[in-house]
Amino acid sequence: MKKTLLFSVIFLLILALLTGCTDPAAPGDITTPGTTAPSTTEPVTPPAPAISAETLAYPVGEEIVVLYYNVDAGCYIAIQPGDVDAFSPIDRRDAAGTGEVRFPSEGFAPGPYTISLHTADDLLLTSCHVMMLDPAEADYGAKAAVLHVEKTDGVSHASVTVTPAWGKTLTYTFSWSKGGVRLAGYNPITTVTASGTEPFDVAFNDTIFMPADADGVEIAVAEGVSTPLYISADDTLKVPASTLLFKFSVLSDLHIATTQATYVEHLHNALADIREVAPDSAVVFTVGDNTDVGKARNYELIFQIIKEELTDRGVDIPFRYTIGNHDLDKASTYEKQLDLFLKQTGMPGLYYACEFGGMKFIVLGSEEKEQGGVMYDGQIDWLEAELRAAGTEKPVFLFMHEPLIETVAGSLYSLNPGTQYSFGYEAANERLRALLAEYPNAILFTGHTHFIFESTQPVLYGGGKDASFVGCPATGYLWNDDNHEVPGAEGWYIEVYEDYILLKGREYTEQQWCAAAQFLFPLG
Repeated sequence: MKKTLLFSVIFLLILALLTGCTDPAAPGDITTPGTTAPSTTEPVTPPAPAISAETLAYPVGEEIVVLYYNVDAGCYIAIQPGDVDAFSPIDRRDAAGTGEVRFPSEGFAPGPYTISLHTADDLLLTSCHVMMLDPAEADYGAKAAVLHVEKTDGVSHASVTVTPAWGKTLTYTFSWSKGGVRLAGYNPITTVTASGTEPFDVAFNDTIFMPADADGVEIAVAEGVSTPLYISADDTLKVPASTLLFKFSVLSDLHIATTQATYVEHLHNALADIREVAPDSAVVFTVGDNTDVGKARNYELIFQIIKEELTDRGVDIPFRYTIGNHDLDKASTYEKQLDLFLKQTGMPGLYYACEFGGMKFIVLGSEEKEQGGVMYDGQIDWLEAELRAAGTEKPVFLFMHEPLIETVAGSLYSLNPGTQYSFGYEAANERLRALLAEYPNAILFTGHTHFIFESTQPVLYGGGKDASFVGCPATGYLWNDDNHEVPGAEGWYIEVYEDYILLKGREYTEQQWCAAAQFLFPLG
């Protein structure tokens, strides 16, 4: 019965549609045959055709985009220099309906241009104007920007939404600013290439903090006479007041050799910088590859440079060394290379613990000459006992040459296996990650990759749920995300406060702070 009723309803609806009787006339709406019901609406006037340029000014060489609306078939859009009164188009495009046309502007001279819409028989319908600019004088500066800042559990999350002024592909540089002027002594926070006129978002590294002297962000484009755009920032990104407990410095991948003059010069630069910036460091840690080929004379050269740059100038800072694969790289046995490392550096063993500022520091090392590093259960058992003794109340700092898989720049194999291959400890990785996850107060510093601070994920913050992982660039030579060598030498200054730890990346050859690597790890 229900199916029969349903089919009847569907049949009646179809019949009504076919006969145009879907809405029976209501009483009072019936008209007499041969008469017409009076109209209750005004006649609709079709919208007039219109055109507009996507922007009002274009640099010569950039494609000009013209939007058109409600255009009849057979019409065309033309462009010409000067005014439309003397019609002499240099290019034209057919148009119909609503859409866009594009005019390449190579060879156009700077100056005013008219864009006009015409019928098929050349009748002018409407027009608009654009200015063509000399590319060297075009102001490519961003049109607008908004800084977004959140802080959760003491950790900052910052990003910027940028509205471009131009559709062409441009490179935007983001830097800390003071009163609308780029802050001296800092290299850029980040550099991003973008195209089109749609707003785009740029995220800063989580836990980043703003220098005390800064009050905002500058966005600059290095083309033409581009005007930098300044956006202010409140104190959310500033470092809160706290008591400084002590400082230490971290170097990695020195690669010192008597045949490597550049690497030797970079170590001179790094130690001279430490002498000027942090002569009161409690200790300097190296994170492996102290030498390029593991020879005695290379170690002796390191100690000579330390003497020249620090000791002879009245700065007495102890050094603690981590072994790296290059320290084991000479054509001899692992045992002989380890013995040379221990005798030259005076370290108590391949792995050892020490204390500075009332906090524990743990150094680990590979037990084979494999480039990726090998760690056996005995060393991990020892580490587990050291961590258990240290507890979770205070920070614990660990140092190991090769990084763990999927932690910091150069170990992010899933991101790009072609460039992110410099991870180590594959066999021990799972156990080490599980152990460190029990100690969210632990911070592991690793080297080996040489990836610069501006690389993807220089730091992986544990957020109270895992240990934190810190990638250490090299003083010897550097690599970027594309696995290309770049000039310079980088390392860390670490400041330990009662309430947080500041990690401050530094470029030694230019004596610049690395704005992309200024991090605040809250404690407690």
